[in-house]
Amino acid sequence: MNISYIKHSGVLVETKNSHFLFDYIGGALPLLKQNTNIFVSHAHEDHFSSKIFSLPSKEIFLSDDIKSSKKVTLMAPDEYFERDDFTIHTFGSTDQGVSILLNTKEGVVFFAADLNDWYWEEEDSHEDMIAMETAFLAEIRKASSYSIDVLCFPVDPRLGIQYDKGAKKAIEILQPKAFLPIHFWKDYTLLKIFNEKYKHQCRILLPTEEGSVFSV
Repeated sequence: MNISYIKHSGVLVETKNSHFLFDYIGGALPLLKQNTNIFVSHAHEDHFSSKIFSLPSKEIFLSDDIKSSKKVTLMAPDEYFERDDFTIHTFGSTDQGVSILLNTKEGVVFFAADLNDWYWEEEDSHEDMIAMETAFLAEIRKASSYSIDVLCFPVDPRLGIQYDKGAKKAIEILQPKAFLPIHFWKDYTLLKIFNEKYKHQCRILLPTEEGSVFSV
């Protein structure tokens, strides 16, 4: 597989015969195959753009919190979709919408979207922290039965020193072969720090710019 970091949380997965595009809101794309499958995890404007409807696609999967008059397949948490050359298993989020596990013949990709152990140190109480952590662990453990080749997961600088709180647990529980940071608001310096901290636990796919491509 080739994995491309497009922009913000946008990710393109390329297999031999198909393209799978996640949370595209803009940015340069290669020439997409006509059988591209497009996924949107939730309605927030940094994850969903109507631009997706102008892209070549075979099927568009939208989280069911998104209202659209277009012909789409709606996804709710804890659903399973089977197609000829891939399957999709959805899980919940600790923000909005769904997280998405893509299983293809060439590998397994878990796109966490906004599933994270969100902890805003200046705002959240200890009780908030415990409730969030409990909800996060319940969802992330649902994917632990899969052998995950690439985990696409938020590394958000707005969380301050807690920026990797969820990523640390996700790596420990899911043990992915590779980890692609998303949702990092163009803070490439933070990614270098993250890489040094976790590169001995799994391969870190380290974007240096929008459009960075990795072979896995």
